[in-house]
Amino acid sequence: MGAAIQDVLASVSFEEDLSKKQQLLAKVALVFAIILAAYTSLIFVLMPGFTPAKGVAVIASLSLFAISWLSHFPSLYRTCAIGVVVITLVCGFGASLSNDGVEGYVAPILITTPIFAALFLGSRATLYSALSVVFVFALLHFMRESALIKETAYSADVVSIATVVLLTTATAICASGLGYFASASERQIESLKKAQRSLIELASELNHSANHDALTGIANRAHLNMHLKSILEAPEAQESRICVIHVDLDKFKAVNDNFGHPVGDTVLKNAAQILSRYAENAHVARVGGDEFVIVLTPEPNVNADALQTLCDKIVARISRPMLINGIECQIGASIGFVISDTLCASVETLIQNADIALYEAKRAGRGVAIQFTANMRDQIERKRHLTDDLKAALIEDRVLCALQPQLCLNSGKVLGIEALARIRSHTGHLLSPAQFLPIYEEANLLTHLDDLVISQALDALIELRKSGHDIPSISVNASANSLRDVQYVDRVRSALEHRALTPDDLVIEVLESVFIEDSDDIAAQTIAKLHDFGIAAVMDDFGSGHASMASLLQLQVSGIKLDGSLVNDIENERCQQIMKAALSLSSGMTIPTVAEGIETSIQHKLLQNLGCEAGQGYGLCKPKTTADLDAWLNAYGRSEVIKLQDRIQAANA
Repeated sequence: MGAAIQDVLASVSFEEDLSKKQQLLAKVALVFAIILAAYTSLIFVLMPGFTPAKGVAVIASLSLFAISWLSHFPSLYRTCAIGVVVITLVCGFGASLSNDGVEGYVAPILITTPIFAALFLGSRATLYSALSVVFVFALLHFMRESALIKETAYSADVVSIATVVLLTTATAICASGLGYFASASERQIESLKKAQRSLIELASELNHSANHDALTGIANRAHLNMHLKSILEAPEAQESRICVIHVDLDKFKAVNDNFGHPVGDTVLKNAAQILSRYAENAHVARVGGDEFVIVLTPEPNVNADALQTLCDKIVARISRPMLINGIECQIGASIGFVISDTLCASVETLIQNADIALYEAKRAGRGVAIQFTANMRDQIERKRHLTDDLKAALIEDRVLCALQPQLCLNSGKVLGIEALARIRSHTGHLLSPAQFLPIYEEANLLTHLDDLVISQALDALIELRKSGHDIPSISVNASANSLRDVQYVDRVRSALEHRALTPDDLVIEVLESVFIEDSDDIAAQTIAKLHDFGIAAVMDDFGSGHASMASLLQLQVSGIKLDGSLVNDIENERCQQIMKAALSLSSGMTIPTVAEGIETSIQHKLLQNLGCEAGQGYGLCKPKTTADLDAWLNAYGRSEVIKLQDRIQAANA
């Protein structure tokens, strides 16, 4: 569109195209030279003998012949144009000196000088040349009055004839110049009219492009804002309502990735048509890649339930399969909508509230339509404050490690320690992982948190060993973000080397929920690199997900941790069978197993009977700070209690 405007503007010019002017200059110079030569020949016949004026005329004719030829070269165009003007002025002045000055038959030719300047050089040259002609006429008059110019010896009749011929020639040249100007002006006016029509058409196209989506043809975000503003500012707005429906297409990215952008574009066009047809008398706009907004002004008798039904129907209609170029595409839709009185609404709040409701629809599992309520905004505000607080915690040294020992269920020996991340809020109380992990994941900050936990965990291990405790290793959790960070292994190695620790001192726990498709997955490659470096990786929460067996086959894990949900239901016979199968699997693969979430003596006893060798949980020892764990280990080591059964019974008493 910008190029089209430039083309139109380029067509609007008050000067002729350079090539045309060059052709005109060449023709005029040639014609003028011919006329001057003919005129000089006539003078030689009428006035025999040689005079300086005749010599000047011959020189001028030859010069103009040369200029007419040289002016065809673009690089010499301006020089030739100046030459025509200068030759006309200088030669006319020189010839007039021996031909009665301003009263002679040569002087009238000088009035063609500004005409040539106007034709070929522009307004400034025209002014200068006109002033020069006036000066030359005044100078010739002064010189004649001062007897510096002699009268010619020719008869008055001959001079009159020559003067008439020269005046006729000069008049013809001037008339040609004026005719050229008139013709050029008409062409310029017509060009301006044509350009004006083109600009009007382009302005209309620009206005449409600025307010409509190029792909679907429906309104865009800018036009949506103008439409909402016009509704809210209308005189009848005080007695009306408005409904803003925000539609987000589910699974659209998968369609785009699997079938290509042309199919994805067709899906978007179809969705736009569906929304436009489904919501009659509504304003439909595309506001993002796969997001649309519908604006309705419902009648007073249309209640919230009716609008909820409409949104549910839109979700159902969008979810129907689309056949595009023989490909069946299945997408869905999530909807957030808000209903408000136009009197107490603004464009910003309407769009924000619809966004909030859409967010809730996505949190609810997608494929649903949810109406905005004031409570949603309160929740968003609380979450925003919590998010800001959690982001600040990463740089304000408010990340803590709670340490929980892993014990042998038979001997009571400490087999290791797990470092569990905790965050201290700005008010001073500790936040649980359930409160901060989802927010860090959403903000893409889990990698930063993992790095801080590793540093603190290794420092705690060193401190406990300095206190005389035999701690084989310490384990930390690795998020999916960290495992898919290509620099994660290098940072882990650096943390160990910085503290003069060995790879055997650290264990990385990988959540089973980290879905790994194959060995080419970056997470799988990271686990393999950790294994090659000598850092053990164990699968955490084993039994809670859907890919346990497949993950064991694909990943180089050195152990498994049975999920606490299995331990919690271990009194159930079916759960015991599952547990037995898991323990048998780990035994067959010669990898150790740790049971999480042990809280009761019954759970401890059953795990012993099933052959589980290690465990951790609140029934054995709650997570503690480094100092508290140091004190606990001192008391535990001096108690000479090697059977945890009595300790658990005492704790549950």
